[in-house]
Amino acid sequence: MARLKVVRNKHNTPGIIKYPFWQETYQNPKAIYACVNLGEAVCPREIAGQSICINADIAAVVDSLLEDGVPLTNAKDVI
Repeated sequence: MARLKVVRNKHNTPGIIKYPFWQETYQNPKAIYACVNLGEAVCPREIAGQSICINADIAAVVDSLLEDGVPLTNAKDVI
């Protein structure tokens, strides 16, 4: 496996948290990594083709989805 760079800053999710998700995505060709992060929606080059990175505030993204009629699933319903 190619080595993935760990990114860290004090305002967003540290790379140490993201790294396992990047690894799982890299190892599973059916996986998709999604990142919604204002100012730093990034992913490693190795998984770019399996990633959705949205550079926006998550509240605005959810509001936009709701306005467009996209149904949001309650976590307890997903099993």
